[in-house]
Amino acid sequence: MSRDVPGVLTHRALEGNVHMQTRPAAPDTQLENEIRIGDRSIALVTAILLILMALVYVMTPAPGDASSKSLDPVWPAMSALAILSLFRIYMSRRRPLPSWLSYITMAGEFAVLFTLIVCFEAKYDQPPAFVLKSPTVIWLFVLIGLRALRLDPLEVLAAGAMAATGWTGLTLWAVWQSPPSAITHDFVAYMSGPSILVGAEVEKVLAILLFSFSLAIAMRRAQRFMGRVTDYASQLVRLLKKEKRLLAKLRQESEERQQTARQLHDALYTDALTGLPSRQALNDELDQRARQRPFRPLRLVLVDLCSFRRFNDTMGRVAGDALLVRAAQDLRGASRPSTFIARIAADEFAILASVHPDELEGEDIPSLGSFGRSIDAGSFTFSGGANSGAAWARESRDIPMLMHNASLALNEAKRLGRQRSVDFDKGQRQRAERLAQLESHLHTAIRSRQLWVAYQPIVCLSTNLLAGWEALLRWTHPLLGPVPPVDFIPLLEESGLINQVGRRILIVAAEDARRMSLALGRKDLFMSVNVSPFQLNEPSTLVGAVHKARTRFARLKLELTESGVAEDPVRARSVLSQLRDAGVELSLDDFGTGMSSLAHLQQFEFDYLKIDRAFVQSDEDAFIKGILLLAGSLGLVTIAEGIETDADRKRLLELGARYGQGYFWGAATPAAAWINGAPFTTFRKAAV
Repeated sequence: MSRDVPGVLTHRALEGNVHMQTRPAAPDTQLENEIRIGDRSIALVTAILLILMALVYVMTPAPGDASSKSLDPVWPAMSALAILSLFRIYMSRRRPLPSWLSYITMAGEFAVLFTLIVCFEAKYDQPPAFVLKSPTVIWLFVLIGLRALRLDPLEVLAAGAMAATGWTGLTLWAVWQSPPSAITHDFVAYMSGPSILVGAEVEKVLAILLFSFSLAIAMRRAQRFMGRVTDYASQLVRLLKKEKRLLAKLRQESEERQQTARQLHDALYTDALTGLPSRQALNDELDQRARQRPFRPLRLVLVDLCSFRRFNDTMGRVAGDALLVRAAQDLRGASRPSTFIARIAADEFAILASVHPDELEGEDIPSLGSFGRSIDAGSFTFSGGANSGAAWARESRDIPMLMHNASLALNEAKRLGRQRSVDFDKGQRQRAERLAQLESHLHTAIRSRQLWVAYQPIVCLSTNLLAGWEALLRWTHPLLGPVPPVDFIPLLEESGLINQVGRRILIVAAEDARRMSLALGRKDLFMSVNVSPFQLNEPSTLVGAVHKARTRFARLKLELTESGVAEDPVRARSVLSQLRDAGVELSLDDFGTGMSSLAHLQQFEFDYLKIDRAFVQSDEDAFIKGILLLAGSLGLVTIAEGIETDADRKRLLELGARYGQGYFWGAATPAAAWINGAPFTTFRKAAV
């Protein structure tokens, strides 16, 4: 398919398909050239006629010429006609005479001729009827015929009108001024002179020949001109046919381009899977609403399906597409017509609604409650839920940052867990900027060993004696100071560095556990190390690190979060089996904060269960008691997190928890402090 624009394509086709080195001149230009040649031909034929007539006139004198003493009018007339011919030749050097100037020149020629005829009557002292017998009248036909050389029908008609008018005037004048018998008497006298008869007849023959010759020349030139015009017209017809074919081709290409443009527009502005507007369409909608006057406040909500990638990889793309289509239908069905809903990423949707200034509430925002329940995706069910982040644009100047602010709110919701809804605040932008700064320093922190491991004690609640430790990763930045794990752990996971760092933590924690146990003189202590869900994606690295760590310290426990194993249960079951075969015990961390916890306890073989601090700090003793009974029935050892007071310790002991962990016994400290004996004083005393 040609990509030339129509004008260029037509021009190239005309040049390539007309087999001519040069294009024929336009008809107007050729006609001007023919008329210019006609002007010069008229002058030349007139000059030839003048020469011939002068020779005839000299050789055949009229009666009374020798005795006449008046000025012979023939010579002034011929001189005037010669001057007019020279004028015509001069004016036609570059272009033809304008019509008005040609008419004036022609009128001058006829005036000279009629004046000459009248002068003959005076010269020969004849009655006015003499003019009717003058052979000079044949010049009228010559002058009329010469008009044809200009190829102008109007000029021929004008010449005929001038000749007819002048001759009619002369005839009326002659009849009016002559006696009744003068015409016949003068005609007999005129015809009795043999020399004038011969001269007159010669003039007539010459005039007729020149008249015929001029007409023949005019017709021949017209024939050639018409032949060239016909050729040009034929070429033009061929060009027009080619142009028609080219235009048809261009029209077809134009339709194809329009169809392609429509397809590109649909691909750019419409999501092919769900039929919702795309991210580009959302950007255009924001620009359009920013220009509306008066401006109505906008609320933008970004919705992200939790664990969609895992669902898509596990259940297949067909199920993933069905889930997205169903989610789009739920959003569209729950929204009002004025609400703009778009799909802006793989599993991310945007909901944009205008809100009345006096009611800055999301009245047009559809409820996200349906996403908290299971969603049917074909033959599969999705129960991951959704996170959402919302931002406001109360003025048009807030539009450029609206999408960014909503994204920050959504990221905050993801950081907090599943099924969270967060509104944007300025602290989120500061946090995002801080995280970006931390991410840029992360590689340097790993190389310079700014990351280190601290150990928090895990205590037996019944004896108040140390049972083991939990290894916790810490980052002390030389300029920013201590960086919270909640900030840098997600950065390690997103950057893929968590496998490298997690392997190092296992080796360091095992070595430190060996040294701390040796310093305490205890062989029954254990070391618990957290495992990120991302580490399960590289089981060989994780299992290899476990084997190496156990060569230094055998009593290792690995803690996995409930959400970590729930994202891909099949893979998690396989990896956990390999870890158990490697000789480590498994602990389910943050129990009760995820979904379907009982199913996870039944599906995976854990050894320990850690009760989340959110339950420990609450007054839900019945709920905690239920968890403890459930764990006991499954043969799981329980560890209660977040114990900060002695009252917490006693309450959890009475409820049936076996181990406790929290600030009541102290914060996490480096291995050196444990080896030097500093943390021991807080819980070395006997059980209460």
